[in-house]
Amino acid sequence: MKARITGTGFYVPPTVVTNDSLAAYLPTSSAWIERHLGLRERRVVKELDTADLACAATGYALDAAGLMATDIDLLIVATTTPARIAPATASLVAERLGAGRAVAFDIAAVCSGFMYALSLARHMIEAGTQRRALVIGSDTFSRITDWQDRDCVYFGDGAGAVVVEQGPGPGTIADLHLFAYADGGKGFTVLPGAATYTMNGPAIKAHALSVLPGAISDLVAAHGLDMADISWLVPHQAGIGVLRGVAEKIGYPFERVLTSMGEYGNTAAASIPLTLALAVQAGKLEPGQRIVLVSVGAGWTWAVGLVEW
Repeated sequence: MKARITGTGFYVPPTVVTNDSLAAYLPTSSAWIERHLGLRERRVVKELDTADLACAATGYALDAAGLMATDIDLLIVATTTPARIAPATASLVAERLGAGRAVAFDIAAVCSGFMYALSLARHMIEAGTQRRALVIGSDTFSRITDWQDRDCVYFGDGAGAVVVEQGPGPGTIADLHLFAYADGGKGFTVLPGAATYTMNGPAIKAHALSVLPGAISDLVAAHGLDMADISWLVPHQAGIGVLRGVAEKIGYPFERVLTSMGEYGNTAAASIPLTLALAVQAGKLEPGQRIVLVSVGAGWTWAVGLVEW
C-alpha cells in the first residue's frame, strides 16, 4: 500500500521586511545578505500566529487534492514555534478547519520537522491505520528573533502543507530516510529562560555540507539511480551558500535546485512544502519526474526523501 502526495499549498503573511530595512540599522548590507544567503526579503506575522498560517496553507492543499477537511483522519504540524504551549497547534488547526475527528499532533525537529512528519504520515498510511493525512510545516520565527541581532536576516514566517493519501499514482513517496546526531543544539538553540534564538551560522553550514551530500547520494544509489535521473532537488532553505555547496558536492546542476530564499527566506519547517507548492504552482513538476527532498535542522536532525511525481 503506497502513500502519495495529492495536493500542495502554501501561505505567507502579508508584511514584507526587506534587506534594505534591516541593513539600515544592522552591521551588514543588503548586497551582502543577498550574495551570501540568497535573500532579498522575508515575510513576518503581525496579528497572525502559527496556526493561522497553517490553516491558510492547508486550505489550498485540500483544494488541490479535491478534498474537504472532514476527509482527513491524520493531521500533523511540524513547528518549533507553536501557537500555544498547549494544546498542540495541530489540534487548533483541526478544530478551525472542521477536521475535529482527525488524529492531530505536533512534531518538533526544527527545520527537519516537515520531513519527520512526512515520514510518520507515510508509514501510518502504508500500514493502513490512516487513509488521508495533512502534513503541515508552519513556523513564525519572527516571534523568537532578536531583531537587533545580525542573525535576524536569515528567517521568514510561512506555512506549507501537503495532502498524503493511500493508493498508487503520481506523487508516490518512494523512500524517506531520517537521521540524527544529538549535540544539544550547539548550532541553533533557544537557551533556557531566553525568548530568542542564538545560532552559529558557520557551524550549521559545515554540518549541512558534511552530511547532506552523502545522504542524497546514498538514497539515489539505493534505488539504482544516479543524479542525472533526478529532475529536481527540493531542499530546506538553509541559505544559498549551503544549497550551492551541496549541489556542487553531488555534481548536480544548481539550476535544478528549487529555491524560495529570495522572496521568503528560511521558513524553517515550512520551507520544503512551501517550495514544493511554489514549484507545482509554477508548473515545474511534471508526471514521471523524480524529485529529492532534503533538510537539515538543529539538534542535529537531517532527512532525505525520494518522490516519484
